Amino acid sequence: MENEELEFISKEEFNITGMSDLGSATPPTLIDLDDSMMAPEHIQIDTTIGNYKQNPKVDTSYRRNIEQKTPQDEESIETFKKSQLGLKDLTERIMELERTKETYQKAIIYCKKNVILFKLLKLMIESQESLIGVKSTICIGFHCNKKATLQCPICLKMKLPVAKFCGQQCFKSNWIQHKILHTNVDVFKNYQFSGSLRPSVRRTALRKVPDSILETAPVYAKRKDGMDLVEEKAKGGPIRILNETEIGKMKIVGRLARAVLDAGLKAAKVGVTTEEIDKVVHEKSIELNCYPSPLNYYNFPASVCTSVNEVICHGIPDARALVDGDLLNIDVTVHYDGFHGDLNETILIGDKYSSKTDDKFLNRGRNLVETTYKCISAAIGIVKPGAKFCDIGKTIEKIANLKGFSVVKSYCGHGIHSLFHAPPNIAHFANNKPGIIKAGMCFTIEPMINEGSHYDNIWPDDWTAVTADGKRSAQFEQTLLVTETGCEILTLRQENNGKPHFMDSDYYKY
Repeated sequence: MENEELEFISKEEFNITGMSDLGSATPPTLIDLDDSMMAPEHIQIDTTIGNYKQNPKVDTSYRRNIEQKTPQDEESIETFKKSQLGLKDLTERIMELERTKETYQKAIIYCKKNVILFKLLKLMIESQESLIGVKSTICIGFHCNKKATLQCPICLKMKLPVAKFCGQQCFKSNWIQHKILHTNVDVFKNYQFSGSLRPSVRRTALRKVPDSILETAPVYAKRKDGMDLVEEKAKGGPIRILNETEIGKMKIVGRLARAVLDAGLKAAKVGVTTEEIDKVVHEKSIELNCYPSPLNYYNFPASVCTSVNEVICHGIPDARALVDGDLLNIDVTVHYDGFHGDLNETILIGDKYSSKTDDKFLNRGRNLVETTYKCISAAIGIVKPGAKFCDIGKTIEKIANLKGFSVVKSYCGHGIHSLFHAPPNIAHFANNKPGIIKAGMCFTIEPMINEGSHYDNIWPDDWTAVTADGKRSAQFEQTLLVTETGCEILTLRQENNGKPHFMDSDYYKY
């Protein structure tokens, strides 16, 4: 393999290369096939569905051998052959979309508009999946029966079942459909997931931050271990009372954090990946001359936390596309002029939530989000000098329990200023912990409300917190400044009278 080409691929926006929607449009150079990997010449390769079992990574529940085409398939392919588009034109059109930085998903949407094109593309992909992982001497190229002599370097790098081709030209002509298979990775092998969500391919490199912003970024941003030693020392210490200068800076960073979150929420639509949302958040932060606080915080790999469905918090953005009916929480924190601003919102993805429905699952999801917002609103309403910190949790849990939901106990709100996380810890459940709220304090309230039990698990990435029963979770967060008479929401939305984004839906306009 030519090192120069591999190095070029590794410099793509995604270090895990070959991703179907974000990878390079140009295939890498194939490498020689190790003779020890080849099956004896006399072994006949059966490409029927029985052999799919040799590759457990591929979901074959709906697939069949491409040679066993139905009359409808034959008719579609024949019609396609008679059309003036042809396979070459299809490939060129898809590659053109990629050259203009459109996602591969958009190319698929384009193909779906023409059923014939989509069916043919689907058959091409299935034909490759039927042979990958099989000890075959046959090239896996679409309708190619030549002997395979080379193997895909990306499959090897990602430790996937090796794809074998007869030559570089065949590999190039099949690259568009083959690289889709690079996303079919078992990220946490043998892990027992509590729900239906699965992690997809993730970035392996931190997004770049200009030196001008890094110069004033938190210390952890430049540390290899991502630790904030000042924050570690502050744990268990006194609660800081901000002076006028510090309050002014907190107000500025609060508005900036809100602008970044608004950009991320507006980008969240069906078909968009959370990785793309991470990019939007990162670029908006840089545009506003802010450092995205989560980036490299104790080695967190992204600029934002994106938590889908059963993910409670700290979800890592990946290549999974959002689907109609998802719940999505976007948690943004930015650092500007020495101070952090922190907030998050949960939204309802797609059109399914935009009108009334009898679907119990959708109604339960909407009710969960609405209840979580009511919890934080009521909790903010009691914040004033002289109030008890423990009353925040009592207020939240009472509302959640009345609706049949539970409050997560493993995570809490926190003080925030020049430190990302600082005293006090704000419990969101009923408790008797001491502490009186005072003017000049600055902290977050961010209740996480579960559809089922309050218990949580952590994925093997050591970040993603999920519900132990696999049911959904929702969260809202605001940064608050305690004033002499009450509190000021430093991260309040400016549009729609401060209401959260999920209430922009037509459902809430009547």
